[in-house]
Amino acid sequence: MGVYGNMVITQQGQTLFGKVQTGATLTFTRMQIGSGQLASGQDPTTFTSLIAPIDYFNINSVANSGGTAVVRGIYQNTNLTVSTYTCEIGLYAQDPDAGEILYAYANAGTQGDTIPPYSDGPYSRQFQINTAVGNATNVTANVPSDAYVTVSEVGQPGGVASLDNNGHVPPDQINISTATTTDPGSVLVSASPEEGQQPVAVSTTDPVYENAARKDEDNAFTAKQTFGAGFDVPTGQTGTVEGTLQAGSGGVIHATNADNLGGNAPSYFLAATAQAADSAKLNGQPASYYATASAVSNAQSTANSALSTANAAAQVLSGGKKIQSGSLYIPIGSAGSYSVTFPIAFSSAPVIVNFGGGNTYAPSNITTTGFTTGSSSSGTTIYWIAIGN
Repeated sequence: MGVYGNMVITQQGQTLFGKVQTGATLTFTRMQIGSGQLASGQDPTTFTSLIAPIDYFNINSVANSGGTAVVRGIYQNTNLTVSTYTCEIGLYAQDPDAGEILYAYANAGTQGDTIPPYSDGPYSRQFQINTAVGNATNVTANVPSDAYVTVSEVGQPGGVASLDNNGHVPPDQINISTATTTDPGSVLVSASPEEGQQPVAVSTTDPVYENAARKDEDNAFTAKQTFGAGFDVPTGQTGTVEGTLQAGSGGVIHATNADNLGGNAPSYFLAATAQAADSAKLNGQPASYYATASAVSNAQSTANSALSTANAAAQVLSGGKKIQSGSLYIPIGSAGSYSVTFPIAFSSAPVIVNFGGGNTYAPSNITTTGFTTGSSSSGTTIYWIAIGN
């Protein structure tokens, strides 16, 4: 094996060396062997090519560490037809301005190698060149896809990984630390992903894990939750929905079992969108202050029946005049004018007296069948009495 002297950087190489210190990319392109010997006093730093070139060959790996690039290439005697002495080795690189240049050079003098011709059989030799690159951060090489890798590089740092019987890189050749919040690394997933899914792993102290709702255990929410659909318990199961809930647009919150319905069908209760979501929307009243839709309807029916009976009695006591009365509730947030319809029509427009909380409007638009009243205040009740024929 040849004994080569120190690798020197040529003047062209030194120019490129200066460029890569300021961010330019250093790309090694290929190697070359030759048979020329240095004459006395000859300065190889001035070389732009080898003295007696023999053949180029490809680079198969490059690594940069501590300001030194380790470049490897494998020469094959495919093109040799006669036994040839070699003592020169050159490393070429791509200069962004000058094109391909001879970056570094070494000579073995009389201690080179004699390479046999291809007719004597295939012959190959790996050359490793250690050359200075300084503070260059972008050091690459043109490595063809069919480049050879030596056996000594398989499974070694700076080389290539081997494969097991399943085509996987063995774990002992993967030097990956455990992932942290600042550095990527390996993680262990808790379960295999289903087809078409990608696994995601988080630690039990990760906020994502701590704040996630789990379908297999109870969950406590400390902030308001907004859901676009209602809640329901699967068929054949029972349970409870606790806390204050508000369905999204068109959503309905269903009672979870018959015990919570008070013997009524689910439709007996108002849709969630008609219920207050928190105490601030209840106008200071407890939730029980508000009646269900069915309870309101039943109360109105009972009141109308009682009013009809009272009117019949009042006509006897008033000398034939009809006396009718009633009340009008102004819903919260809906102040304004409302139409009132008499339970029994008069034969002519009656006299009306009304009163209530807030700024109650005087009766107007009085006809035999009703009138208009209202209030500038909401959440209040107006009471009225009508006397006529």
